Amino acid sequence: MKLHDIYPYLYKLENPQNCSAIIRTADAVGIEKIYITEDKPFVINEKISKGSHQWVEIEIIDNPIEFLKSFKNQGFNVVSTSLSDRAIDYRVYDYNQKTIIIFGNESRGIDYDIFEISDYLIKIPQYGKVQSLNVSVAFGIIFYWIDYVKRGIKR
Repeated sequence: MKLHDIYPYLYKLENPQNCSAIIRTADAVGIEKIYITEDKPFVINEKISKGSHQWVEIEIIDNPIEFLKSFKNQGFNVVSTSLSDRAIDYRVYDYNQKTIIIFGNESRGIDYDIFEISDYLIKIPQYGKVQSLNVSVAFGIIFYWIDYVKRGIKR
């Protein structure tokens, strides 16, 4: 079963290993398309993606603000991952809504103008001393939660 009406948007990620791991996880949870804005050319590491890039469509976005506004005009919520105090626990957001989820650059995160257009900010609670996760790990945590919610898995 494919996930519909929920799309990931990778915003200026730099590490090809992270992007490739995300594509592999995207295929595993049934995502058919990923949007990407690049700072430098997007390169797939085939050893990490294990061929999953053949089944996940990748669309490069040149104008992030216009792109996100067009999604909003189609009734989508724009949700940004963030470490901000304003961010809600990622498990609280209602993933049954049409949603695009933005994952930011490994060191700089998401630009202010992207936060401004966002309808929600979400975060993964962390209880240790280091308050950040690798972006591909965060992607996996969030999208496997979405998989759990959308498929109505019972215990």
